[in-house]
Amino acid sequence: MGTPHILRVPGQSGWLALFARNGIRSGEVGFEQRLNQFLKFGPKPRYWSELIFEGYSSHNSGAIFLHGLPDVPESRPHSGCYPERG
Repeated sequence: MGTPHILRVPGQSGWLALFARNGIRSGEVGFEQRLNQFLKFGPKPRYWSELIFEGYSSHNSGAIFLHGLPDVPESRPHSGCYPERG
């Protein structure tokens, strides 16, 4: 069994906006298939692994906590574009 990854920031509206930017909107024909494909593979190689690597914010014995969106580098704490890294 794997360790769960908890997506803390942004909230639901940020993720829905990400899906919309990628042409995935609830209620449209083929929504579930497009969402499944996007969540499994992303639009490019290493899409999700970069989010995990650059979005890591903390962990405990039961979970890994992430911040940010995969298509917004400045939202991920370990991205070179993150504002606090200066």
